[in-house]
Amino acid sequence: MSQSAALFGGPQKPQNKHLLQFRAGKMTINSDNWVHADPRKGWVYVYQSGDGKLHLCWIDRKTCLVEDNFVIGAQQAEFKRVPQCTTGRVYLLSFKNSKRFFVWMQEPNGKNDSNICSRINAFITSPPTQFTPPTSDWLTGFGGFNQFSQSDLLALLSMGAGLGSGLSSESDV
Repeated sequence: MSQSAALFGGPQKPQNKHLLQFRAGKMTINSDNWVHADPRKGWVYVYQSGDGKLHLCWIDRKTCLVEDNFVIGAQQAEFKRVPQCTTGRVYLLSFKNSKRFFVWMQEPNGKNDSNICSRINAFITSPPTQFTPPTSDWLTGFGGFNQFSQSDLLALLSMGAGLGSGLSSESDV
């Protein structure tokens, strides 16, 4: 039996806990009022929590820590491309209360950017009515690691990634 099979109990059927997931870096607005890219590699994922609320999260791919977790009310935000950026693929999650979160796409192929944008807006406009309540899956408590492949998880474990460190932030919007 391989190491990964012993650790993960062999092949398992895929679990669709995330509604959408894609590679993206995050951006910040500095004191000069310009948006600057954070050079780290990251993931953005959208999920519906057990209470039915929609979340958009950003996770650092190296540390596997969720750094941003936005709770989005129905029709309270919009995800759109930033047309002023002509040198990259920058998108903005803009909330009705003026809060903003910028990301830059890190997917190798930009052909799906508009589809990703449309899907996020569809979830915001009309959140799914049926959601799967949290299960007792041991990976559930580790900030969404169940969406990574077994090889990704093994790589993380070999690097000694701190699981469940509680360093994530959550923002209600």
